[in-house]
Amino acid sequence: MYELFIYDFLYNAEATKASRVTVVFSPHEDMDADRLIDGLRGHFDRSIVPDQVVIVGTEHGLDFHRKLLTDPKMLERLPAVTRYLGPPALGALQFTPAGKYTAIGDNAEKLAKQPFVDALRQAGLMSIFQTRNGILESQGLHHYVKPSGKHSDRFIRTANVLIRSAEVGFIALWLLPFLKDSLKHIYTDTAAINLVAYAAVMLRRQMAPGFPTPSIDSFGSYTGLPDFRFHDPTNSLLLISASTSADLEAKVLNRREVRADQIVTLFYLGSETDSQVLCDIGHDPTRNPNGYERIRSYDSDRCPLCREHLAAVSIVGDQFLPESPCIVPYMIRSADVPSWLNEFMEDFAGRGVVSCYHRLGSAGGPMRDVFLHLDHVFRDGCGDAPSTELSSTGFLSRLDRVLTQSVPAKVRRIICLDDIAAKQLAERIKCHLGVAGVKLPIITAGEMHADLGACVSEEGTSLVVASTVASGRSLMSVSQSMRQIQKNHCIQYLVGVSRAEDEQRFREICSNVQYGEHGPGEYDLHVIRSICLPDDAAAGSSSWDEENAFLHDLGNDTPEDPQLRALVNARRQEFRDAPGQGGFRDNLFWRSTADQQPLKLRPNFAFWNFDYAERNPTQADVFLTVTSVLHGLRGGQLKKPKLQHHEHSRHVLSPHCFERFNDGVIQASILRGARRAELDYRASDPLSRTMKSILESIFENYDSPRGEASLESYEGVSGIDYTNRDDAARHAVYCRDN
Repeated sequence: MYELFIYDFLYNAEATKASRVTVVFSPHEDMDADRLIDGLRGHFDRSIVPDQVVIVGTEHGLDFHRKLLTDPKMLERLPAVTRYLGPPALGALQFTPAGKYTAIGDNAEKLAKQPFVDALRQAGLMSIFQTRNGILESQGLHHYVKPSGKHSDRFIRTANVLIRSAEVGFIALWLLPFLKDSLKHIYTDTAAINLVAYAAVMLRRQMAPGFPTPSIDSFGSYTGLPDFRFHDPTNSLLLISASTSADLEAKVLNRREVRADQIVTLFYLGSETDSQVLCDIGHDPTRNPNGYERIRSYDSDRCPLCREHLAAVSIVGDQFLPESPCIVPYMIRSADVPSWLNEFMEDFAGRGVVSCYHRLGSAGGPMRDVFLHLDHVFRDGCGDAPSTELSSTGFLSRLDRVLTQSVPAKVRRIICLDDIAAKQLAERIKCHLGVAGVKLPIITAGEMHADLGACVSEEGTSLVVASTVASGRSLMSVSQSMRQIQKNHCIQYLVGVSRAEDEQRFREICSNVQYGEHGPGEYDLHVIRSICLPDDAAAGSSSWDEENAFLHDLGNDTPEDPQLRALVNARRQEFRDAPGQGGFRDNLFWRSTADQQPLKLRPNFAFWNFDYAERNPTQADVFLTVTSVLHGLRGGQLKKPKLQHHEHSRHVLSPHCFERFNDGVIQASILRGARRAELDYRASDPLSRTMKSILESIFENYDSPRGEASLESYEGVSGIDYTNRDDAARHAVYCRDN
């Protein structure tokens, strides 16, 4: 109920145990028993029953409060509302025009003591502040430039707190002692808190209708103060919305027009001060255990947040609003490469392991932006299969080492997931173990789930294997069944590659799989390689989905230009052939406009620290690399994300990334792997102009290596407006001659 402000607090009286108090405040004097009961019922649905209920108001409602405390309807219904046979004590606290107070009802003597009233005020104001999120948090993505010019990672904005009239009235209640009869003007540092001043005057006039209404104006905080003129400052009251240093108060006092006792700060978060403060929101283990840690502020030339390259968001205007979202460009660097990437790509680049736009299962199955074909990796050198260059990779060496050192000799069966690579991994393990005279069956997850009763075992060890794990759902499904059928609880797990979205998800998968009858970590789990890639199953449509849909919608409406028609038809054929070829490897992107050949990676790729001259790496290898770098920037390196979007700051890829990484295949990978918001420069004219200049240079050099990715990078140039880069790319050939 918005006309009531209800909150709880614990009051520790001296030498007595803490009592729980529920406070009910209404700025209106016409509250009746029905509305109070309804308000309390809703509150106690989510709160513990108190020892005392205290109704707070002004002495204007004294007669009403007396009647309410003895209302038979109130006394009869209160036990049912609190769901407690012995209802809490019921009292009331009324404030006078001068801010004094009297108490009536149960425990009136305790209610009228100053320590109780101070605790009631502090708890109520803290409840409002925290419930309404009075502090703007930067969350490590940016920091604030306060009106004082100081820099900080947090900013108190009292306007966020002033949402409900009853809560505003409660704040105003504590200003009554400062509303002298001689008051002519109330000045605020921001018009956002004028509402509190008006509410305080309304409460004063309820009790004393003859109280003259003062003028209420904002002096505009630090920026407005130098030019502001205080009229009749002797008979004025100054309200400061919030402070962390009392610097604004000091600047006002330096003008020698008002006294310190004429200045009141609503919320304060700083070191100890002599200022008049309604609510100190700082943490104190006894007085305010739920308070906030002190906000540290820095001079602009000594700001550690600036040195960390966190965007500076200025708090501007009389309303203390964060400025329009700042656009922060980020230049990708070689230091942004995830720690696992170089070793992984050194094993698999140029060896046909990675493909893109791969369909799982039969027609209609889900598509994967990045897919790892590990079946022929596990097949390498196993049984009659010949050894290849994969035999010397660190991946297979580690796999064989784990099989030798960690897999028990008493393995009696292998349970594998249903994909081809998992079955091949199971065959490799069987070949490696080679237990003489022991028949080592391989059972797929599908076969096991089809007849659990036939798979019950009470001896030996069952080894559960998976080639790759992303979400972990399939592996966890198998682990649940294994706990039922492996009666001796001897289960081990082996995963070829974990490609969970982040380390936290990987730990969750491990925790769930390893949890046994006796708690966490009961079952061994070995992972040969752990990498982090986006969860493309949850990401929705990819750029290839959109491109394929466009080509399909194009139907028979092919361009008249023979060259463009041949290009479009060839691209359609590549999409038709993709399922049978295991996805895209060297045809992820439109061909080079320089020589009509697939885009190729040139030497000295900044993200790989190994010699790949003889490898012939594919476009898919490059795309996985770029995608992993972008994914790492979103999830954060060293817990400091570089590509995050917040209401006050938006981090985008610097246009200069397309100059630093000038291989067409890398540029295309960035375009396809980036999210649209990361390439949205509309809110920054300088970045838009820079991006336009780079694109124009690429298109002007379409017939040279510098512009080889023209078809991929074309978007909205030459007077044609396209909102989708993939749609636009289909028509780039038309525009390159314009």
